[in-house]
Amino acid sequence: MVEKLLKGGTMKRIKKEKEFVYSEKVIHRGKILDLLIKKKITQSQAAKEMGLKSTRQVRNLLEKYKEGNHSLKSLIHTKSGQPWNKVNTVIREKVKEIKRKHPNFTNTLPMLLKES
Repeated sequence: MVEKLLKGGTMKRIKKEKEFVYSEKVIHRGKILDLLIKKKITQSQAAKEMGLKSTRQVRNLLEKYKEGNHSLKSLIHTKSGQPWNKVNTVIREKVKEIKRKHPNFTNTLPMLLKES
């Protein structure tokens, strides 16, 4: 039923606005949420179509979508595009070296600061 409502169009990455490129998943979710707002489908159908486990997740997405004035931008995860919380490889190697030299020593931060 949902496929008929979506008119079977293929979803590709498209560019919206100036700096955002939306994935197929985000575009698909936007279409499903639009159908849900128009009451063409139920929340459980929307959850199934989007691959979500519960209708509560659909309600949360719908709330974000409505707050964002039906913008696809509101469906993108807020941490998307931000760098990882990853340790520098130089520091990682120093920690490994210290652990190898001093296996019983657990507080490596002061030693790292001295060597840097």
